[in-house]
Amino acid sequence: MTFSDRCVRAFLGLALGDAFGRPPGGEPARTVPPDPERLVGTDDTRASLHLAEVVLGHGRDALVDETFGAAVARDVAARGETWVAVADLHGHPAALDALIAWCDAHLGPEYRLATLGDYCDNGPDVPGLLDRLVRLSDERGDRFVPILGNHDLACLRAMADEGWYEQWSRLYWNAGGATPAAYGARSGAELARRMPAAHRAFLASLPWFHDTGRYLFVHAGLAPGPIEPQLAPLRERRLPAERLHLPPPIRDKSLSRVADPAWERVVVSGHNKHLGGPRFVGPNRICLSAEIDATGVLHAVVLPERRWLAVGRGGTVVVEPRVGAG
Repeated sequence: MTFSDRCVRAFLGLALGDAFGRPPGGEPARTVPPDPERLVGTDDTRASLHLAEVVLGHGRDALVDETFGAAVARDVAARGETWVAVADLHGHPAALDALIAWCDAHLGPEYRLATLGDYCDNGPDVPGLLDRLVRLSDERGDRFVPILGNHDLACLRAMADEGWYEQWSRLYWNAGGATPAAYGARSGAELARRMPAAHRAFLASLPWFHDTGRYLFVHAGLAPGPIEPQLAPLRERRLPAERLHLPPPIRDKSLSRVADPAWERVVVSGHNKHLGGPRFVGPNRICLSAEIDATGVLHAVVLPERRWLAVGRGGTVVVEPRVGAG
């Protein structure tokens, strides 16, 4: 990426950050129409600048209107099977609902939704999010693919091991973000009794990755080198020998910016917060910034178009111009 491109993305990030700064209960959002001639085409740098101008020029409540959504829909129709990958949700069902409403309206009925893990901890409504995910599984079948995150695996382990509960409480929770408290529990054993069976069964059933043959969805990422040896322990749900450790592809934040040119898939993950931008992107690597518990912004990507979606406070959905495909 050139210095010019980095400047454009930083400027766009400032615009989006301002748009998402509206506190709950603020003025109703209004629709801002971008110029379609400047948004549709191959010059993504110019389009990025224009979208930033639109958001900054119309204040914090800016929304991208149906014109840009229609451009996404046209691309989707031309490219076949569509996936929407969603960064860590951390107890934010309203943001997920806003994203799904946008996708249902613009992508048609057949797109597939992959959530990249971390449903537990550090959000306002973990039970409500798990309720929503259970319903999505029932309603959408194989069009909905939720995978496991490190917070989810920690929760499961803590319900069976008080040593893990102590580590979970010490290392995983933001202030006021304890999942047990959301269920009125104060220990792993009490959480196991109080958590609804459907919630626990959902977490226990989550695959540790999902491989489409073109995209590999995994919570944290992969190390350089062949893919299959790294997937084998995840497929077998094999835990590390060290009792209080989790598998690196699920918990290692250093993998968020790792890519191997020899990988035959696009590896897509969340897990890490990216300072200075909403994602890390390479030809066969995408890592969405997992920042909803810090900034209130939920990031997602439409594949294969690589259209970047961001849901801000109040359910505002902003669509960034395309920066590539694959």
